[in-house]
Amino acid sequence: ALPRAYLTTEYQVVRNPSFALKFLNDPSFNPKKMVLLDEQPDPKKKDERLGSSLTTNKVEITNVNPNHLIIELEAKEAGWLVLNDSCYPGWVANVDGIETKIYRANLLFRAIRITQGKHQVEFKYQPASWLVGGLISLITLILMITVIIISRKRSSAQR
Repeated sequence: ALPRAYLTTEYQVVRNPSFALKFLNDPSFNPKKMVLLDEQPDPKKKDERLGSSLTTNKVEITNVNPNHLIIELEAKEAGWLVLNDSCYPGWVANVDGIETKIYRANLLFRAIRITQGKHQVEFKYQPASWLVGGLISLITLILMITVIIISRKRSSAQR
């Protein structure tokens, strides 16, 4: 079984889900060495080599709750942090406080680019629907308060 979060250096872009499923089921496929992505990573962003050379990769999940996850890691070389959690719209990832793109990995999961060195990775669930729902609730609350104030002014004026 794979850990919930791990590092790998190789990737393959497979846009067709049927082909990706066949690739994942192939006995020669090793998910610890390679991640399948459903889109090509931005070629303008280089896999920079930063920090000191490390002898081993270290990945530790330090904070877990349903909408927030923090991972501390040390990468001996640039590659991919694969998180075996559902890739669902609304997740945002930050590496050392800088927002980074989340890629769909191995059909169902999430992956982000990681440079060599120590990093803190934070995943937050912030779907647009929460913002829209919050705005609708706020507008509704303001309208209800306005209606209550107007109705009280009318009833006191009628007395």
